[in-house]
Formats: sequence, structure tokens, C-alpha cells
Amino acid sequence: MKFLTKIILSLLIYINCYGSDNNWYELKPLKNVSFRTFFYPAVKYYPYYKFYNSYGEFLKNGWNSFLQLNGSASLIEKFYFNYRIQLQNFDNVYFQNLNISYRDKSVSLMYGLDSVWLGNGYHGSLLLSNNSTPFKILKFQTEKPFYIPFVGRFTYRFIHGWLDNFKLLAHRVSYLPFNWIEFGVNQTVAYQQNYKLWEFFKVFSAAEENIPGQKFDNDQRASFDIALHLEFLNSYIPFITGGKIYYEYAGEDLFAWWQKEDKVWIGPLGFEFFDPAYSYGLQIDFLRSRFCLEYSQNYKIQNIFRNVHVGTSYQNLTKKWYRKVPFIQNEFFVGHHMGSESDDFYLEYYHLFKYFGLKFFYHHERHGLASSYGNVYKANSYPETFTQIGFEINKNFDKLNIALLFISNDYLNIDVNKELLDYLIIKDLHESNSIFGIKILYSLSE
Repeated sequence: MKFLTKIILSLLIYINCYGSDNNWYELKPLKNVSFRTFFYPAVKYYPYYKFYNSYGEFLKNGWNSFLQLNGSASLIEKFYFNYRIQLQNFDNVYFQNLNISYRDKSVSLMYGLDSVWLGNGYHGSLLLSNNSTPFKILKFQTEKPFYIPFVGRFTYRFIHGWLDNFKLLAHRVSYLPFNWIEFGVNQTVAYQQNYKLWEFFKVFSAAEENIPGQKFDNDQRASFDIALHLEFLNSYIPFITGGKIYYEYAGEDLFAWWQKEDKVWIGPLGFEFFDPAYSYGLQIDFLRSRFCLEYSQNYKIQNIFRNVHVGTSYQNLTKKWYRKVPFIQNEFFVGHHMGSESDDFYLEYYHLFKYFGLKFFYHHERHGLASSYGNVYKANSYPETFTQIGFEINKNFDKLNIALLFISNDYLNIDVNKELLDYLIIKDLHESNSIFGIKILYSLSE
């Protein structure tokens, strides 16, 4: 694969960078080029720094560089090819994106190397994100909402992925009764068996999900969310151009009337989540600014409709997220980057001044919030705490964009266990470091 990537990279250098356009095809072998370099002074327990939601990118001690090339082609405005090649530290060449697709005004079908984000989250997604390295994906989705008379508009997305240690099914249904509100239902299934096509109904239904040793005992997560889109505010408050307020309620497990081990209707929907997780967020777009605020957590037991944990040994906390089939690809979580037994708070503000743009961000994350003895879970008084403050200043020069980045990281009560899903936290152990970076992006196409 590396040899093939190097050949393609060499060919692209000799191709006309502006591509070739025609009334029935478009060829842009090199749309833009970016170069990023960062200095990371590694500390003892953090020899690597992982960028969040960045296709598995990481920094090691010292200077790190990333040269990235993006290109595309299309045929009769229906068939598309896209690629993104990255050269990391001048010794590792690989694809971050390589896929072909069919797309018209109604639907699209894509196959290839890519990542998929599920839900409304901005800084993290509970069920599926682009935090890990890309993997082979088959994706179908509606490109515009379809209408059901007397009910409203819907969108649908289906994904099948092939990862290193498991296969992934995921889908999302959105209901838009009005332009300004959206209701979504999401589901992911991590599985390792080989199923016949007609057996996937049982896989999705989770009817035999929690019966140990059964053929359909996989690792599922589900959620429902609501988003209030703020574009309508522009009519009343002209300096607000968009944004959204959103909430997601998710479960790592399920108590449901259709499951063989339950067979009891519970709550108004007939089911309730075991081991719930939550994510809240606010984004507001102004004329020259953007404000984002988000909080996510996956360790408390706080059911919406009925507490299904009463009379069990779950007590107050859970340790199950991402564990049954480890939701990990190349040492990165495929779901939310915070991992298991964690919570995450993120704040970002960006403003475009007359001559430059300035972004400030604050990130506070805690890990190992639940400790356990057998099946009884209790709060960990000294979770690992990660606090980050960063600034980025950028300037546009026509097709050239240059950005300078500074990040300060602080770690307290450090987890010294290298395994992502197991914690060994040393109380009061403290480390800190800073990252300096330069980003240069040049666009060759319009």
C-alpha cells in the first residue's frame, strides 16, 4: 500500500495542478496542498499527543510535520472520486481518504477509505466520530429530505465499516417536522461474526443482544437526539446567522420489551437505556464570529423515563462504554475521544477581525471517574484530569492561508496504564507541556 501511495504521489507532481475541465467531466488532481509542523515536548507519561477528531493523527517528541494533498474528479456530475494523501514526518506516506461515489439530487452511495460522524456533536460524538484512523466504508444516504404525506420530512444514512478488529453497522434517521427542529435516532453495532444477509434484521433488532453465547450477542449503542436550528433567529436578530442547540441521550445497553431476556414494556417508549450517556451543546454563528459550548459524559446512571438500575448492583456509575468489543482503531477511540468512564467540556470562540482571524479554545476532560470492586461501581475521588487552553491566529492571502497555533496542556492524577480502557491512576502526579504549530494551506482550484 505504501509503494502504491508513493507512485500516485509522484504522478501527481507531474500532472497539471489545475486539472482539466470539460462539459461532461472535471479533473482536479491537486485541489489544495497543506503543510503543518508542530513542536511537541513529550513528558514521561505522554510520549504521544493525539489530535482529537483528526483521523488518527498524533505527535511524538520533537518536531512533527504533515504534508497533505487533496484532489478529486467527477463524471457527468454524478460519479465522483476523491483522495487525500498525507506524508507524515517525510517517512510515512498513507491515504487519509480514497473513495468513489455516485451522487444525484436525491441520494448518494460511497465506497472507500473514509470516516463518518454520527449526530450533532461538535467536539465529540458518542456513537461514531472521525477521531480514529479512517477505515473501509460503504455508505448510503439521502442528499435531501424525502417527504411522507401528513407526517413530514425525513433523512436517512446507512454505514457499513470494516475495521482492523471488528465490523461496524451504523445508521441514522432524522425527522424534520419544521425547518428549525430535527429529531434523530442513531444506532451502531460492532460485530465480529459472519452473518447471512437475511440475518441482519436480528442484528439490528437486538432481540438476542444480551443472551451470552448466542449468535446475535453483539456490542450495540443507540441514541436519540434533538436539535433546534437557529437560522430562523436571523429574521429577529440580524447579527445571528445560524447555529444550533442540541441534546443527545445514548445507551450502551438496553432494557426493552422486544428483548428475550426482558419482555416488559417500560416507560412511554417501551424501552430504557442501561448505562446512559449524554451530550449537550450550543453553537451560535454571528456575522464575523462563532461560539461553541459542549459537555458530554458517559459514567452516570440517570435515566430519563424510569430508573432501570433499581435493585441491581450497578449503584451509581457504569464502566461499560466502548468495552465489550473494544471500540478502538489503531489506538484511537472510534466513538468519543474521551473514552470510557469520562466526561468532557469544551468551549471555543472564533472572531474574524479586519486583517486576521483569532480562535480561543478551552478543553477540560476527566478519565477513570468510576472505580469498581466486582460489579459494584463507585465514584473515583481522584480521576485523571486533562486541561487544555489554546489559541490560533490565521491570515488569508487570496488562495493562501497561514495559521499559528499554541496549546498548553496540564495533566493531574495521571493514568500510568497504557491500555486505553483500563486505568491505574496515581494521585497528585502532575505533568504539563505546550505545543507550538504552523499551518499553511494553498488552494490551487477555484
